[in-house]
Amino acid sequence: MKQISHSLAALAFCGLCAVASAEDPKPVKVGKYVVELWMPDDGLFSGESVDVEFGVFDSTKTVADGGLAGVPDVAAQAVVTMPDMEGMPAQRPKIHREGRAGVQGLELYFPHGI
Repeated sequence: MKQISHSLAALAFCGLCAVASAEDPKPVKVGKYVVELWMPDDGLFSGESVDVEFGVFDSTKTVADGGLAGVPDVAAQAVVTMPDMEGMPAQRPKIHREGRAGVQGLELYFPHGI
């Protein structure tokens, strides 16, 4: 599980950088796990709460539709920082499970625009 934690941290950083550069975040693979971050179609806005979903998948298992199998009961934690905004404290967003194995959501709030 430690590997997944490192992967989520890397993915969150890459994903938020991708928002700033208008690129889609790339999946991150650590061992047999693949972590994907899905940014909202409308983007991120300051002053609003937003749910950013992510999925943790097992690259050695597939499901009926051919996609990777989600890893059930992942215990994820996140820390979100803004290195370019000195003095802005790190966020430790709540994480909730979505309706599919391995899929969870980060409950984020950005007081300032990115």
